[in-house]
Amino acid sequence: MGPVDGGRLCRTDPALPLGSLVVVKTPRRPWWPAILSRDPAFEEYVMYDGGGRVRMYHAELLGTPRRSVWALAQNAELYHTVSTSTNRLKCALRRSYEVAVEEAGNLRNVDCEGRLLMCHFKPLDLLSHGVKLMSEIEIMIRQCTSKQQTSNMHQESKTEDIEICDSVIIEGFKFHSATCPEHLTFA
Repeated sequence: MGPVDGGRLCRTDPALPLGSLVVVKTPRRPWWPAILSRDPAFEEYVMYDGGGRVRMYHAELLGTPRRSVWALAQNAELYHTVSTSTNRLKCALRRSYEVAVEEAGNLRNVDCEGRLLMCHFKPLDLLSHGVKLMSEIEIMIRQCTSKQQTSNMHQESKTEDIEICDSVIIEGFKFHSATCPEHLTFA
């Protein structure tokens, strides 16, 4: 266990700053230009071990297409020109690597905040987009329910049952009303 300060574990290994331009080594790829960025699912960019040392970094690999990866700390270094022979890379991977190196060259003089703005995988964007969609779906369901209830009041004399609308279909996906995201289901 690492040093303790006031009951909290102290970080003994300083992390590279968020937004750093780095090269990372991942399986089946050479050292690859990347930006240290927050994982969209966990909103963290660094994992520490039990001793307070940096264990892994989350990085967005430059190139096309962009990829989001966790790399071991020993496989992440501040950006430097890497002499990788592209001859051994398959055609699509070679082209992506060339794009990544070009992007890294263009990002060398951009600060960490500027680099983060250029990342494709952004946790807050995903969250805000999801919240916006849920709000729009909720409004549609309320409108449908309101219209159905009004229709039911005018048709009370009819004996057939009319089901109250509690779902909406958007682009082929059926969404059911729910009180919170955990209760949403897809049919």
